[in-house]
Amino acid sequence: LDFHRRGTPAPVEPGSLIVRRGTILTANGETLIETDILIQDGRIAMIGKDLPAPADIREIDAAGRFVMPGIVDT
Repeated sequence: LDFHRRGTPAPVEPGSLIVRRGTILTANGETLIETDILIQDGRIAMIGKDLPAPADIREIDAAGRFVMPGIVDT
């Protein structure tokens, strides 16, 4: 990810990517440890462990990081 001066991630254009092994904090209070998120065409397609993904998809390693919805999205 590209980072702005304040350390916040730059917006990602809608497309396809997979976020691997992150700790997901859901809007309903559930915590999913070492879980993947597959995003296709700018929308969440699947959430789970060890998700299959196309070989050419952009991949982000989120191990040791938290992934959560923006406050607007909850």
